Amino acid sequence: MLMRLAVVLGLPFVLGPAALGQFGTFSALVATLPMIIGLGLAEHVVRRLATTTHGPSFQILVFHTMAGCVLAMLISLIWIRIYPDVNALTGLLVAVVAGIEVIRSAAYVLSIARASIIRANIAYVLSVTGPSLAVVAGFLFFHNKINIATVIAFWIATNIASTAVALTVITRDFRRAPRTRATWKALGRRYAGAITTSRNIYLNQIVDVARVYCDRMLVPLFAGFYLAGIYNFFALASSMTVMICNATFGQTDLPHMMKASADQAWTELERIVAAGVKRTFILPVIIMAPLFALRPLAELVMKTTIDASLYYPLTVCATLVAVAGSAADYLWYAVYAAHGERELAKTAILTVPLTIVAVAFGAWAFGLIGASLGVALTSAVVAWLRWRRFHDHLKSKVKSLAVEFG
Repeated sequence: MLMRLAVVLGLPFVLGPAALGQFGTFSALVATLPMIIGLGLAEHVVRRLATTTHGPSFQILVFHTMAGCVLAMLISLIWIRIYPDVNALTGLLVAVVAGIEVIRSAAYVLSIARASIIRANIAYVLSVTGPSLAVVAGFLFFHNKINIATVIAFWIATNIASTAVALTVITRDFRRAPRTRATWKALGRRYAGAITTSRNIYLNQIVDVARVYCDRMLVPLFAGFYLAGIYNFFALASSMTVMICNATFGQTDLPHMMKASADQAWTELERIVAAGVKRTFILPVIIMAPLFALRPLAELVMKTTIDASLYYPLTVCATLVAVAGSAADYLWYAVYAAHGERELAKTAILTVPLTIVAVAFGAWAFGLIGASLGVALTSAVVAWLRWRRFHDHLKSKVKSLAVEFG
């Protein structure tokens, strides 16, 4: 989180608001592609690899990851071309980051599953330090001598180091794994089966990807990178607030939710979730409130004047996004603990086109404020769907339990 804060505050100060607008778009693209291409397969396969060095599962993961790496680079090169202000070198560097990120993400998930927590944490820290190091170096030593391509180059270097650390799990645990011969036909059958089984995880991931990152890729198309940089200042404040709420409530309450679900203590589970949802409405407001008084600091950091008629409405919208996003993320933990993700996926996937339309129309009709309201709206819809799914799932469990004990 400190690394992300360094980028938000340091990048526009060193390179101007347009650089933050570009970096927000690039980071959204790099974060989105591994999830879209991943198809939820890594999360599904590592459930088996967590306790065994199962050869066929490992082969599927390697094949999918390498194919995803190439596909991510191709998609990045194509997508970057729709932004006329991005030069060819920067676009190529972003494509390289996207390809490496696919490998790093799979290796990171495998590290967590194999209980290599220290390695996984080191890998994660390395993966986010590159842009921050570039900003610090530019501010202290190379002022006016770096550009956005330099920042991306630093990002590539630390991502390679991060991937190398995460991949040591493979050399440690899978080097002496039993060798299994597999034909392409057999591998294809297993691959198709793994993708089919992981579809519910994948659909729920896509919902969160759309509502969290869609605006950062669409706003520059309507407003340009300069205004997108101002927008990203508020958007990143919201996302960091959501991260704090996740760490404070969602991740800490999840073990208790899982235990209550396993014990079929549905009343206790409902009590935990109701209390948690109330807290997710309060803490984001407390965290975001100081932003209303920080307009001079924001103008200093962004090196530009932000009109009051834009600053304060954007702050209000960012607060709404933080509240709705925190509630949506917390309720995902509740649905997951109650094992209701399968039913949720059928309805929640409809919010993906809603997000794209709401953000695009909002940015086109009302500028930055409209885009931010579009994100707040879709996050609120996702939160409501998850609450309804959790509540309905709980009712069905209570009813089946009552029938069982007749």
